[in-house]
Amino acid sequence: MRFFSKATMTSVIAIAMISPALADAKTDSLQLRKSIVEGLFTYIELGENSDGRSKALGIAMDEQVKVPVANAQSEWQEIAKNSPDPASYQTYKMCDTAASSLKSIVETISGYINSDSTKEPEYDAALTQFGAELTECEKALDVQLTF
Repeated sequence: MRFFSKATMTSVIAIAMISPALADAKTDSLQLRKSIVEGLFTYIELGENSDGRSKALGIAMDEQVKVPVANAQSEWQEIAKNSPDPASYQTYKMCDTAASSLKSIVETISGYINSDSTKEPEYDAALTQFGAELTECEKALDVQLTF
């Protein structure tokens, strides 16, 4: 029986995980968009069901919105970078931008929640920008618009 080094096995596993995604930029971008929309709805749900400004809300927003969106975005960026046709991912770059905007909004809110500030942050413009970016992402993907 032949044994492989841990580094060899890690490389094989990484290639096996990335290879199917390399075939189609649109499919990979649809997955990123799915994570963004799920994050958006979780963000809304957490806000609606919160008892106001609590550290638990800030933690929940980070864990349930920011981290999953960041992971999906990081995976998308890695796949795009390693793609045999990275230019094909540029069509869907706005999905990456929308993910960054949603993470930024959550960071702003979490920062406020975890601070002693009495001045609520102004993030209406960021929400509007995020909505426009998500719409452009969805148009590029030719899917039903969220907004």
